[in-house]
Amino acid sequence: MKTIYAYSNYREFLKDMVQELKNSQPSFSYRYFAKKAGYTSPNFLKLVIDGKRNLSEESIRKFAEVFKLGKKEKRFFELLVHYNQTIHPERRQQYYQEILDFAEYRSAHELEKEQYEYLSHWYYPAILELSHLSSFQENPEWIAGQLQNKISNKEVLAAIDCLSRIGLLVRDENGKLKPAHKALTTGEEARSLAAFSYHEQLLEMANQALKQKAEEREFAAMTMAVSEAEMKKLKEMIHDFRKKVVNVLTQGGAEPNSVYQLNMQLFSLTKKGNGE
Repeated sequence: MKTIYAYSNYREFLKDMVQELKNSQPSFSYRYFAKKAGYTSPNFLKLVIDGKRNLSEESIRKFAEVFKLGKKEKRFFELLVHYNQTIHPERRQQYYQEILDFAEYRSAHELEKEQYEYLSHWYYPAILELSHLSSFQENPEWIAGQLQNKISNKEVLAAIDCLSRIGLLVRDENGKLKPAHKALTTGEEARSLAAFSYHEQLLEMANQALKQKAEEREFAAMTMAVSEAEMKKLKEMIHDFRKKVVNVLTQGGAEPNSVYQLNMQLFSLTKKGNGE
C-alpha cells in the first residue's frame, strides 16, 4: 500500500487502508473498527469513507490510534482531514501550505509545490510572457520596471527560478533565457488551491487598472437576469471566446511589444432562486 503521504484525500487513504487490513487480517471489519475506536455505530468508518460523515478532533485521534499512525503521520493525517473538510478557501490554502512542508508529500507529488507557486502569483505568468518580447532582458530591475515596479527584484529572481525548475523557461545555446513553448500540466490540488489566490490578486489589479488611460484598457460591465439554461450558455460563450483569443495570438503576426491581462468574470449578485 502507498504511504499516507501519497494521498491528498484522507477518505481515499482510509478506503485503501481498510482494504489492506481486510487482505492481511480477515477478521477486520467496519464493526471491528467501531468496537476498537469506541463508536456505537458499526458503520461509522464506512460513512466517513463515503463522505457522509466528517471527523472531529476526537475522531482524528481515535482513527490515528486504531490505524497505528506514527507521530508525524498523525499530524499529516490531521492536516489532511482539515484540508479536505474545511469550506473556507483561506483556511484550505493554509492547510495545503502546511501539507507541502512535508518532504514526503512533495516527493510523492513531484513539482506540485512549484506548480502551486507558479499559479498563485500573478507575476509568474507575466514574466513568462515578457520573455517572448524581443526586447526582453534577464535583469531583475528591467523586469520589475516593465511590471510597473509592483514587485521587487527578489520576487523577480524567485519567479525566474521557479519558471526554470518547472521547465517553462530554458536557456539557448548562448545561455540566453527564453520561453520553452511548453504547456504546463498541473495537478488538481495545485490548480484548485492556487485559483483562489490568483483571481483575488487579479481583481485587485483590475481595480488599480481603472487609473490607466482609456486607450490602454477596455472595461465593460452588464447586470442581467438569467435562467440556469442561459447561465450555462453564457459560460460556454466565455470558454469559446477564450479559445478564439488563444487561436488569434498563436497564429503569429506582428512582434509583441507589451504584456496585457485579460480577465472575464461572471458571478451572481443575488441568492439562487430569487433569494429563496
